[in-house]
Amino acid sequence: MHVLDGRRTVGVGDSEWVLAAGDTLYFEADTPHRFVNDGQSPCRYFVAAMIMRARTPGSRGRSRAGRTDSQAR
Repeated sequence: MHVLDGRRTVGVGDSEWVLAAGDTLYFEADTPHRFVNDGQSPCRYFVAAMIMRARTPGSRGRSRAGRTDSQAR
């Protein structure tokens, strides 16, 4: 999460941080988390999330529809 304007309180697990404009916080997204705008003005921020999944046998080169990449064309 990166705060562009305003102030945002972020709780991750049992920890809590107050972020201001220009602050960035990284955390594992599968940890319980919460966002609160406790300021008097709007808070603008963005979140970039990356989902990591272990490969399962036979999943290599398959699209969501179950076709190989060459068959999807």
